[in-house]
Amino acid sequence: MVRDKGKGTDSRYNETNNCPFKGSPSTYFEENELIAAFQAIVDTYGMPRYKEFNPVIPTVITFPFLFGVMYGDMFHGSCLLLFALCLLLAGKLTDLSQSDLSSLYSARYVLLLMGVFALYCGVIYNDCMSVMVNGWNGSQWQHGYTTDDQVVMVQRNVYAVGIDPAWSGVDNQLSFANSLKMKLAVIIGVIQMTFGLFLKLSNHIQENDFVSVWFEFIPQMVFMMCFFGYMVFLIFYKWCINWASSTLSDMPSIITILIKMFLSPGSVDSEVQIFGDKNLQVIIQVTFLLALVLSIPIMLCVKPCILRSRMANHNYQNIPDDEKEETEVQLPVVQSKEGEKAQKSQTIDEESKQTEHEDSKDTDSHHSTQHGQGHEHESFGDIMIHQLIHTIEYVLGTISNTASYLRLWALSLAHAELSEVFFDKTLRMTLESTGVGAVIMNVASAAAFLSFTCTVLLIMDVLECFLHALRLHWVEFQSKFFYADGKAFRPFAFEKLLKAE
Repeated sequence: MVRDKGKGTDSRYNETNNCPFKGSPSTYFEENELIAAFQAIVDTYGMPRYKEFNPVIPTVITFPFLFGVMYGDMFHGSCLLLFALCLLLAGKLTDLSQSDLSSLYSARYVLLLMGVFALYCGVIYNDCMSVMVNGWNGSQWQHGYTTDDQVVMVQRNVYAVGIDPAWSGVDNQLSFANSLKMKLAVIIGVIQMTFGLFLKLSNHIQENDFVSVWFEFIPQMVFMMCFFGYMVFLIFYKWCINWASSTLSDMPSIITILIKMFLSPGSVDSEVQIFGDKNLQVIIQVTFLLALVLSIPIMLCVKPCILRSRMANHNYQNIPDDEKEETEVQLPVVQSKEGEKAQKSQTIDEESKQTEHEDSKDTDSHHSTQHGQGHEHESFGDIMIHQLIHTIEYVLGTISNTASYLRLWALSLAHAELSEVFFDKTLRMTLESTGVGAVIMNVASAAAFLSFTCTVLLIMDVLECFLHALRLHWVEFQSKFFYADGKAFRPFAFEKLLKAE
């Protein structure tokens, strides 16, 4: 209630009622043509809270990139890129926003970036409809010697960009591609989830919630790095070892190293030795294991105890003055009529200032009562149960989420195998045929190849990779920092109310 004293001879007061504001304000983001489609993807999962980090900022790049990792193919990526460019050009010439292609037109920039990254990853994979291109500086492998009916290749140098075309058609091509893409999927997943944790840190700093920084973010980061960060380090370290001249007895499996790290801590045998010094590997793995185990009770117990202490102090400060040990006695004061009028005017001014102060205080502190600070009305048991669920979800979810990123490898493998089957069973079979009937066979095989490519690889596989990229962002990435319980800003308008009626 804000009261302003009237001017002139009128001694009445003009009263303006301000509704008390409680809760979180609505969220509004300015959008352009590029951001709007990605913002719709994020908003479908949930709206960010007021002043919370908007996931659309990294999603503009990470979403089409993950799609490209799964769909990497130079020819198919070029087709998708060309389709997106046609949508952009057609949108400049005609108004597609009101046509049957309005949904595709609104996602034109998403399709454009998906095509760009699919083409880029196709160049890295050196995959064009299952055919490797011998470009750039040429294949850097040459025939070495023949033994036991096998030709051993010797590498002279490094291929300029992507995978060397010498891997095309060899017996171990599939095992090499599987090993490479599986490791890349794990590396990309750990990097993206770690990035999500740093975004969570930015939210905590924005909210001045340093309890969550010290006793939630740091233990979660320690848990992530001591296991999955160590796994990524082992992948790169194993790639850097020249096994032809290594003194190690055998090439250890990273999965075996991590399993024995838990089953037999403090001991490293020759089967899992990857460092030159066994003692160094023992010290590193025992240290990481202890830090990993200790981080779980820290993120589980410390924050609820601190919140309980704050709740106790807050409840004591809210005790009325007449219930405390010291009491005050107010004696009546006799005033004249002029003094009563002055006292009333002073009381009204004080109430107005106090109301304005409380409103501004509520507006400034509404957001700090959302993430770990607004537990005054919750019991300690509720806070502890919430933290227990959150800890279990993070510990188990981190493991399952890392495994979920293997879909990057699985979808890429499926796309490559489908491309190879369609190409081998149609075009490649008829290219070697001769005679008059070869012309008819070539036309029929080209039509079959085109139909399979358009329906399966350019439509169905695009949708499949799109949905899997969507899942990786909604579940694996955004769950690390995104609460998604905000309210979208909807400006008041009579026109919308009339249309709703």
